[in-house]
Amino acid sequence: MQRALEDFCRQIDHARSADAIWVIADRFCRGLGFDWTLYGYGGHRNRSNDAFAFAGSWSSYPVEWMKHYLEQGYQDYDDGVRHCVGCGPSLAPHLTGIDLSPTDRDPRALLITAETTEFGMRSGVALPMRWHGRHRIAGFGLASRLPGPEFQKILAEHGPILRMAMTYAHTRIQVLLEVSAPFSISLTERERVCLQYAADGLLNKTIAVRLNLSAKAVAHLLDHARKKLAAANTTHAVAKAIALGAIDL
Repeated sequence: MQRALEDFCRQIDHARSADAIWVIADRFCRGLGFDWTLYGYGGHRNRSNDAFAFAGSWSSYPVEWMKHYLEQGYQDYDDGVRHCVGCGPSLAPHLTGIDLSPTDRDPRALLITAETTEFGMRSGVALPMRWHGRHRIAGFGLASRLPGPEFQKILAEHGPILRMAMTYAHTRIQVLLEVSAPFSISLTERERVCLQYAADGLLNKTIAVRLNLSAKAVAHLLDHARKKLAAANTTHAVAKAIALGAIDL
């Protein structure tokens, strides 16, 4: 799967538009076993509530479902959207679907689950994303015809590479969207080198030996870089640094 990720990143690097990146991301997700993909970005409608306003999105979900979804304003109480908007810094994925969602929820959220099942989307997962530019909140929604237990097996097998690939796609899309206000990040040389070694698969203690530092110092540098990149963890930080051209794959 490492080769698949490298090929994916190369294709993203050669893409010249956000539309082209979306097509590559959707194809990648289908290759992992997901039937439908959605990527949306935007922000809060106002500071007094968590209502989300889409600034833009791409979707391979059934057209009739998306039309109905937007007409009904389902984004205001969709569990997946709510999770992407209100999740903590861990940016943990959120499972959805008739077999995976709890039943003691907002009746409107239960209605969405029932209706998505009627359209064939039995299981799903929401992957929250963040950005420091105009569109601070984003996320991917992946859906499948598979029942919950089988869907969870796909996530268990491909979850880490899926997160890294979608973070890369998200970052590249947002970079292209920020042409009027380019995004820049200021990493120190040691932070960049630590991230590069982490991208190469080295453990903190090995990085420490190479840089003649303590493992604690390396962890500190990686944590500083993670915060600058608004990343959930080192893997997330590496993906964003690669997408921004700060380090090499």
